[in-house]
Amino acid sequence: MAIRAPARARAGSGQPAVGETVTDIEEWLGGFERRHAFVVLGPDPAGGLDARRVALLHPPELTGAAEALATSSDFGLPWRESGASPVAWETLDRQRGQSAWREHWHVTGYRSFVRVEIPLPAERAFECFLFSEEELRDTDQAARLAWSIMGHWPVVRQEIQFTQSPLNERERECLSLAFQGFTASETAERMQIPERRVNSTYQQAMDKLQAPNKVAAIQRACWLGAI
Repeated sequence: MAIRAPARARAGSGQPAVGETVTDIEEWLGGFERRHAFVVLGPDPAGGLDARRVALLHPPELTGAAEALATSSDFGLPWRESGASPVAWETLDRQRGQSAWREHWHVTGYRSFVRVEIPLPAERAFECFLFSEEELRDTDQAARLAWSIMGHWPVVRQEIQFTQSPLNERERECLSLAFQGFTASETAERMQIPERRVNSTYQQAMDKLQAPNKVAAIQRACWLGAI
């Protein structure tokens, strides 16, 4: 069963609304001289160690190309286990025919990409791919795109958090404090709520994340960008 995030606004959270965050990402991509697309692959909480899913995609009409990348065996766990760099770039023209996902992106007009990996607990990661219709010719060009990805990661992570996570604010805060090492009683004192409320919040989060225990719930919340 898939973990589903409910649609909701961020009223009173002090953070930008989901639509505002999307606009920020669109403005970022629109600021390049040539056409760019952005994909973030994240862990599939219901899958195995190497299972990935599309956590974020702009523009959304490239779903087929993004899904082909997510279900491929390229990068991901084998890349991390090999000790390869978390930053990589590639010119698609030189790799055509090697994989279906590369052909997907090539036929839609993209010629190269930069990949940046954001580590997560338990050997997982977010993988950020910035595709460009421009053919990258040297590491300086690729480095500028990688730096751009990292500079926009905070707003990207917010978008992932509020579109992929089923947790509410209290559930996220309780799991975040547990992740930091706070006990239920310490969390209750910090949040100024009864300890039994903290424990019931843990259970609610476990149910939503389909996690067998609190540790698993914390891991899955991290994989969804919630904490």
